Amino acid sequence: MGLLSELSYNEIIYKMVKINKCFKMKNFIQWVIIFFATGAFSGFMPKAPGTAGTLVAIPIVYFTANCSVSFHIYFWLTLFFLGAWVAKSYDEMQNTQDNSKIVIDEIVGFGLAAYGWSNNTKMLLLAFVFFRFFDIFKIFPAKQFDIWSKHKAKGIFRGFCIMMDDVMAGLQTWLVLFLVQKIL
Repeated sequence: MGLLSELSYNEIIYKMVKINKCFKMKNFIQWVIIFFATGAFSGFMPKAPGTAGTLVAIPIVYFTANCSVSFHIYFWLTLFFLGAWVAKSYDEMQNTQDNSKIVIDEIVGFGLAAYGWSNNTKMLLLAFVFFRFFDIFKIFPAKQFDIWSKHKAKGIFRGFCIMMDDVMAGLQTWLVLFLVQKIL
């Protein structure tokens, strides 16, 4: 069963390599950029790649739930800065602006949204629903970062803007969940 799962996963990757021009990798760094920017290739889902990226974040959030606050700060900040760099680099490789296949921003945004709620299944589910809502509808200031990432930002600033719209969605989600917990 494990071998069959591995073969089907390898077949999926092989098809993505054939279909997507971005997989014409010249070196290992390009592969790393693609792997991280697309959230372990979840961004290549044909429908709802942002939701797929958010689903990738759930086990990360779950397995880091009992880590210290300092670990969370270092871990998520590292992913944020790595994400800014790989998002900018992936966009440059593809000659795009905030490519929909980039989902590292969803992973980091959901990490913030679910902080403190990952031991509670109901709150984690609510975090997922609210995060997807805020990420899709981009309520201010997330909308401003989204506009900058698509039209105005250049260089690494574009990478930061790509990341920040989802960080804002994560922060908005966390605040809503905090209020829900206080009310209930």
